[in-house]
Amino acid sequence: MMSSPSAKRVLSLRDVVSVLFRRQWVLLGIFFPVVMLVATGAMLKFSVYEASAKILMQQERFALLHVPNETTRPFITRDAGEELLNSQIELLLSQSLYESVVRTHQLHLRPPCPDFDPNDSLPSQVRVKVCRIRHQWRGDSLSPQTDALTEREIQKRFERTVMAFQSNLKIVPIKQSKLILIRYQDRDPELAARVVNDLISRFQAKHLQLNQTAGAYELYRSEAEALRDRLVASEGRLQQFRDRAGIIDLDRQKQLSLGKMSEFEAQLRATEAEVAQIEAQMGRLKSQLAAQPEWIATERREVQNSALDNLKASLMALEVKRSQLREKFTPEAQPLREVESQILQARRILAQETATRVQEQSSRRNPNVENLEAALLGAESQLSSLRARQQALQQHVEDYHEITRQLDTLDFQMAPLQRELERNVNAYLGYLKKEEEARFAGVLDQHNIVNVKVAEPAHIPIEPVAPSRSKMLLLGLILGSMTAVGLAFAVDRLDHSLKTPDDVEQHLGLPLLASVPVHKPWT
Repeated sequence: MMSSPSAKRVLSLRDVVSVLFRRQWVLLGIFFPVVMLVATGAMLKFSVYEASAKILMQQERFALLHVPNETTRPFITRDAGEELLNSQIELLLSQSLYESVVRTHQLHLRPPCPDFDPNDSLPSQVRVKVCRIRHQWRGDSLSPQTDALTEREIQKRFERTVMAFQSNLKIVPIKQSKLILIRYQDRDPELAARVVNDLISRFQAKHLQLNQTAGAYELYRSEAEALRDRLVASEGRLQQFRDRAGIIDLDRQKQLSLGKMSEFEAQLRATEAEVAQIEAQMGRLKSQLAAQPEWIATERREVQNSALDNLKASLMALEVKRSQLREKFTPEAQPLREVESQILQARRILAQETATRVQEQSSRRNPNVENLEAALLGAESQLSSLRARQQALQQHVEDYHEITRQLDTLDFQMAPLQRELERNVNAYLGYLKKEEEARFAGVLDQHNIVNVKVAEPAHIPIEPVAPSRSKMLLLGLILGSMTAVGLAFAVDRLDHSLKTPDDVEQHLGLPLLASVPVHKPWT
């Protein structure tokens, strides 16, 4: 069964090979010129050498290994962080630095092509010849002499050289470090190394120039001298105040005064407690003394009362007399009543005298009373002594309280003078330290010691970094193959003739009985 003319064919490997064989002259005509062109270009390119160096950004310009006086040790810090690295890179990329390097090595006066040397290899001689022809065709001067050049032409050449120098120079920071990598490419290896080392030297000089503090030492020195005069004046005012107030060590005097006042206050409280205790003891002694009799009996006996006997005899005599008077007078008679009155009075007295026994006893002073009185007397004496001590201690406390108050007043009056002295001392020491730092920085500047160190100087490179002729040749082969194959398929695609039996069947829809290949001789 015949296939439809509109049916699409799948491209096979046989078809690809057929196209390549049919278009072999196109393939070869494109492949070899492209490869030769790339090979020629690789051969005509001059070898480029790269010189590299590394610089280290230190945190300090100089490490002092031994400093006798630590308080006046100069400490010159330099921040070596990311900001410092970026700033140093920007300084390395400065236009003025490039121009100075170009002028020093006269890169703008260097001929565009190296000198012809018959002893060089044939490819080198060809490269030089081609370079000279190309620049002569462009009208460039091949001589380093600038007599025939105008000032404007020299300036243009200088600007072009600076731009070329900038493009050939690479400055990058090394990650996670304080190093900066500097790379420069040139066809002359010795010149590349000299340029990199000279760039670093000029960068160090410029860095030192920017960080110099000209006149700082003299400024700090003059300020320190002025502050020293102010310090001496403030010390004099403070000493005059101390002499006038009789102060030797105010803090020590206040401490002693407060200590004495506390000591006397403690003794005063103890004495007051003893006084209260003695007064309570005296109260108890007085109460006991009031309860004791002053005298106590030692012996008691009864004695005869002679007055009672006489009273009895007188009473009997009055009774006899009353009997006699009753015989003579009536009961209402005055003499009888007087006698009876005397008898009644005598009997009353007799009754009283009879109830009262006449006793005789001996007594002595109560010893408890004597002991209590002696104890009371001792307590009174001790109380008097304690009261005298209490008054003395109270006076001492008041005296030291007054002394402490006066010392506080003197401290308050002396505080402004002390603060002024402290400010002057701190300012003087600060400027003294800055003066020493400025002096030390000047010494470092004189010896060109900076915090930019050359970690690895540039050496003359041995092997070129470009061009890689093997890589260029490989690239030419790939480019030539791809270009040739592409053009071969394009030419075959544009050719609408029937080239294969499949094309006949596909386009005409007729069966192919036989095909005879055309023989094309090479000549």
